[in-house]
Amino acid sequence: KVEAQFEMLLFFVLPTILVSDVELPIAHQRVVKSPAEICAMRRSGQTTSKAVTKGMRATQEGMLEWSLASLIEGSYGSEDLGLPAFSTVAASGANATILHYMNRCQLMKDGDLVLVDAGAWLHGYSSDMARTWPVSGRFSEPQARIYQAVLNVQKAILKTLRERSTSLSTLHEKTFVHLERELEAIHFFPAGLNLTPGQKRQAINIFFPHHIGHYVGIHVHDCKRVNKTLQLGPGMVVAIEPGLYFNPDNCPKWVPEEYHGIGVRIEDTVAVLDGGEIELLTEGCPKEINEIEAIVGKH
Repeated sequence: KVEAQFEMLLFFVLPTILVSDVELPIAHQRVVKSPAEICAMRRSGQTTSKAVTKGMRATQEGMLEWSLASLIEGSYGSEDLGLPAFSTVAASGANATILHYMNRCQLMKDGDLVLVDAGAWLHGYSSDMARTWPVSGRFSEPQARIYQAVLNVQKAILKTLRERSTSLSTLHEKTFVHLERELEAIHFFPAGLNLTPGQKRQAINIFFPHHIGHYVGIHVHDCKRVNKTLQLGPGMVVAIEPGLYFNPDNCPKWVPEEYHGIGVRIEDTVAVLDGGEIELLTEGCPKEINEIEAIVGKH
């Protein structure tokens, strides 16, 4: 509204002037990072990884979600004089099935998972990552099945990103294929349900209600006006974040009870480099099940 009023004022004062919106051209310049920018984002990713790993080690039953988030955000400054790029999500139990849950007032319980989505802002650049781990330090069998499914999907998407020219939109469509394959592998869809491909897609849309990724840079969700159909090339930095969320309030009735209340997201900030290579800027934080179980709750 303010921009429109300013443009109208210019028209009356200088009727021959041509007013153009420069946001999109600037965004297309910003979406490709220089080596110095990627270096700054690498530092940001390392700071985030250290902080979330510290949070894993400090996790214990009875800890408040807010305390975990505060510990992680406080670590940015103690490590590298960094700041939070956004308010840290710390969601335990069924709260992990709520996207961008920010209440952070629940005590973490033995048997629950806790989902953390965090990112440091360092030297003017952001990073974005998410990890999910068991409060007790051990995944239950249903939790491990869902977690491994999401991790396998992320690995498959990263493999596609590494091997061929693609876009975030294409990766998003491939994510549904991989999610269906992983859910089939753990016999998630009950025998005799006979869902059509379209019905399976609708169901997965409920369990995975967000995009596979976004551009990252000065802002966490950077260059929002740049279309996600743009081919990803050297210098571009994106977040890759598959997830599965089984909210008890909106799960279809046929979803097995053992999965109700499980929410898992695994996210990394990824730089596309020359020669088709990629670099995970947040890879310093564990995400394999055995690696996570080896450190959770162990200061």
